[in-house]
Amino acid sequence: MRRHGLKLGATIAAVATAFAMASATIAHADTFTIESLGQNLNAAPTGSAIFTFQSDTAGTAPTVENSTGAMGVTATFTGGNATVEDTSLANVYLAPQGDTASLASGGNNYLAVAYPNSAGTETIAFNKGFTEVGLYIGSIDTYNSITFLGTGGTIITGSQILAVTGGTSGDNANSDYVEFVDTTLGADITGVQFTTPEAAFEIDNLSVANGIPEPSTWTMILIGFGLVGLQLRRRRVVEINC
Repeated sequence: MRRHGLKLGATIAAVATAFAMASATIAHADTFTIESLGQNLNAAPTGSAIFTFQSDTAGTAPTVENSTGAMGVTATFTGGNATVEDTSLANVYLAPQGDTASLASGGNNYLAVAYPNSAGTETIAFNKGFTEVGLYIGSIDTYNSITFLGTGGTIITGSQILAVTGGTSGDNANSDYVEFVDTTLGADITGVQFTTPEAAFEIDNLSVANGIPEPSTWTMILIGFGLVGLQLRRRRVVEINC
């Protein structure tokens, strides 16, 4: 009986270890949901850490940003394909709706990718992982895309975003706060890459957060606890019968 209990415990441990290794090594694109929060610059979910770009000087390229909010999140910018702007430049970059109201008095800062270049990718890395990323997008274009780092190469295109927000590609009247939620187990989002074949991909109030896990996530967590509990139970039986 004791030997049987030990073998069962070892088998469960081996299966759990193999499952963990497979989860860690198999590359896959995570599953995301996309939600429109409307034409509201300040629609970031409660509790988010937010990057407003207000600490930058217009016309400069950001390198490191510290978020507002309690989480103390840092974002590092690489690629040299983005500048912080506070106005609009005809046929190049256009301040998102909601930012334009203050243009006459100096403007409200936002990020323009890939200005000053005509095309490119800007990478933003966070100092911790998250399950949710939100941002206020200006004139949403079908050809722009966002790659979510740490999620197996998940890419969401402007066409997919427009399918949720509605409107016409390139129409600034369709500026929208969009929330992307990674529903795959784990806080996997470690950064984002913004890619555009032409200037510019305009964004503001980039936010990150860790929300409540989806029901499927809770199911996997409970299964994991169940396996651990069963293994501990078998170990107790072995010890009692020694």
